[in-house]
Amino acid sequence: QFRTRFSGLAQHITAALLERSKTGRGRHLSLSMLDCALYYNWPDVMWSRTYLGEGVQHVGELGDWLSTIFRARDGHLSIVLVRDEALELLCVWRESTLHEDPRFKTLPDRLQNLAVLKQEIDALLADVTTDEVCEALDAFGIPVARVNPLDEVHEDPQVRHAQTLIETEHPVAGAMRYPRPPYRFDDASTFPARHAPYLGVEFATRRTPRSCRRPRPRRPRRPPTPTRRRGSLPSPYSPADRRQRRCRSHGFCEA
Repeated sequence: QFRTRFSGLAQHITAALLERSKTGRGRHLSLSMLDCALYYNWPDVMWSRTYLGEGVQHVGELGDWLSTIFRARDGHLSIVLVRDEALELLCVWRESTLHEDPRFKTLPDRLQNLAVLKQEIDALLADVTTDEVCEALDAFGIPVARVNPLDEVHEDPQVRHAQTLIETEHPVAGAMRYPRPPYRFDDASTFPARHAPYLGVEFATRRTPRSCRRPRPRRPRRPPTPTRRRGSLPSPYSPADRRQRRCRSHGFCEA
């Protein structure tokens, strides 16, 4: 689910950035995991539901064929035998005439007899190792990959070369192994920079250092509003005139 969501999110953001560079308008991105899953998996697991109408025959899913797992002497392999030439090269390498069998001559024939084909190829590979199969089929240009058991994924050469999994020591949980984020902006950065806080830790130890905080934008200061005080402005009247005006307003001075 994560890979479908991540792939859809990356395409969503890239398209929105391209639109903003062309139009100058930004967008609020709303992403559904279900939408991503259908978009990502449709070509492999639901492609036979693409054509609609009467007379359409569903011949099976492409993912069922591409995900066929074969067994060798010391493990399992995923071999893509969609092309007729691929099956022929495999059979020639193993000195077999299986590719001449009418049940397996074309891709529709192989899809129809997939269970029997799997048994036959398992028998062809029963006395060779997965490394030997990968080396031979790679030379023939046939897509092949060793299937790793879950307990051996961390030992895969590509996983180790790419440092996909990291091992670290958690102050409470102890030794741990888990994947690092697939996106890396700085090769020199270390992951994880710090562990997630656990229950009971003091808030002060979980606060971000001041040097790492994002500076807050300062609001521009407003100019002070001038206040008018009594007597602060020059009066056009003399002191005698002002006294006379006050008397008139109270009604006890003659005009």
